[in-house]
Amino acid sequence: MVGRAIIQEMIARGVTGSLSSRKPVAFDHP
Repeated sequence: MVGRAIIQEMIARGVTGSLSSRKPVAFDHP
């Protein structure tokens, strides 16, 4: 269930274009 919330957040940020400038914590893997 939590995974879906993260995916929706990433999609919402991707639409705004923040994914290019700001990388979500989910994508910020070591």
